[in-house]
Amino acid sequence: MIYKNRRFDWISSKTASKSVLDELNNKLSDFYSKPKDRQAYQTMLDAIEQVPKEGDFAYLLPKLILDTNPAKLLEVGCGSGRLYRQIHAMGFKGEYHGAEVAEYIIQKNRERHPESNWICAGAYKLPFYSSEFDMAYAYFVLEHLVFPENGLIEMLRVIKPGGKLVLVFPDFVATKRLESQELGLSPVLNAKEKLKKGKILDAIISLYDSKIRLRKALENVHQEVGAFPLNNNLVCFNHPNIMSYDIDAVYIASKVEIKQWALSQGHKVNFPYGVDGELDGKAFIEIIK
Repeated sequence: MIYKNRRFDWISSKTASKSVLDELNNKLSDFYSKPKDRQAYQTMLDAIEQVPKEGDFAYLLPKLILDTNPAKLLEVGCGSGRLYRQIHAMGFKGEYHGAEVAEYIIQKNRERHPESNWICAGAYKLPFYSSEFDMAYAYFVLEHLVFPENGLIEMLRVIKPGGKLVLVFPDFVATKRLESQELGLSPVLNAKEKLKKGKILDAIISLYDSKIRLRKALENVHQEVGAFPLNNNLVCFNHPNIMSYDIDAVYIASKVEIKQWALSQGHKVNFPYGVDGELDGKAFIEIIK
């Protein structure tokens, strides 16, 4: 018998029932927008703000923005403005708009950075005209969307023809890892860490789950689950007192799926920094409208 939190409760964003998808979306909306639910998550994000090294994504993305030099720029999922500060520190002079679902975070941004524009909005409904921006980007946002296709369509809607949507996200299918999926008999810790704590059975089951069950499931996720697969059994819901990277990642993201989708919609696709090395396990993709 599989421990209930080890089950792969994966569904397709395209074909799952509306009620199931709406319930999942509402739970995540609360997690990201309500101060009490978001506190541990935001504390974790704010703790990583620092001057990035040249090879870091927090450096490469601002560099790409400056090289493109958009007159009007939109960040979807701006959080507390960490990338905004990095972009301006590197010399960006264009018009910036930041969108975020948590009203209290947006209010803090307005107080801290009144020189720019901060909007409380999510990826599914952006309060902007069509073809308004030269460039938009979402930095580790796509994997948190229950309706990733809807988010892509909406973000592309507000971009001018020939403009760019830049997406940075973890590629769970390529890495065969999914931090939001519970493995073993307890959350977050890997098999080695569990072994050190004397949790021998838990460690053995975790190793089996990570090296065999999860890898096989991720290899076949699109065939078995369908387009835009989601994890409907997130660690962040099962264990609200635990916070770690990507335990809230709902979309089982894949750069191959996003590329194929964008091309099917008539857009162009570019990987400005390639897909090798570290970029095998993460996506850094431009969709040119």
